[in-house]
Amino acid sequence: MQITTMTRSKGKGWQRDELLLAMNLYCRIPFGRQRSGAPEVIELAEALGRTPGSVAMKLNNLTSLDPQELARGVKGLHGASRLDRLVWEEFQTDWESLVLESERLWGDVFENGGSRPIAEAGDALGDRVTESDHMGKVRLKFRALATAIEAPSLCFF
Repeated sequence: MQITTMTRSKGKGWQRDELLLAMNLYCRIPFGRQRSGAPEVIELAEALGRTPGSVAMKLNNLTSLDPQELARGVKGLHGASRLDRLVWEEFQTDWESLVLESERLWGDVFENGGSRPIAEAGDALGDRVTESDHMGKVRLKFRALATAIEAPSLCFF
């Protein structure tokens, strides 16, 4: 199944790869842009075959798991699923791998026109280094520097 051909359906459960893309967007935009009218939200919704409202809700569910946002008094929505929590924890415990995986997916969907099936998008790339891999590593270096300076939130890519 290609990510660009997913069908819209009310109440469709989120798949892990879709959640990785939502997490990637969560880390790219500030809390105030996690709304259904934001261009980035609309773009991801179209790629996933979901409504912008569904993506905005997912982003706000992720906000409810973010200790940095909670510390600022931002609560998000309280509908985070078990999978949301698992993916959030994966990012917490294996930041590097999850950043690279979500960046590969992002590149496949938005930079390569979504031509690869989503199941293949997270496969190992062997020795081939893609631009997404490179950018993920650059962002990791920035995150490490920022962590040493002020302990930022989970998302810094």
